Amino acid sequence: MIRAILRYWVKNPDAKDTADGILKWWLPGDRAGSGKEEVQKALDALICKGWLIKRETTPNRIIYGLHKERVEEIKKFLNGFSIKGIGAPSGRVEKYSKG
Repeated sequence: MIRAILRYWVKNPDAKDTADGILKWWLPGDRAGSGKEEVQKALDALICKGWLIKRETTPNRIIYGLHKERVEEIKKFLNGFSIKGIGAPSGRVEKYSKG
């Protein structure tokens, strides 16, 4: 889920949407059946990593966008590196190192 969301953002760095919009429009067909809770957990994890920015437009509406200064780090993650707190492709969780 996290990788699918990030791949979309890397290809569309100016995109912004709600959790509902991401679930409905961004995810590939095989992931579209995922629930809103799973999407929200992924977004929360990406916020904690500093990879996304969120903006509350009304009390019940949050818009998410890519933190563009972190794109290179995100690309490394998508290319097989793992980030502490987010699983590696093999399922392991490892500490990310920039060097």
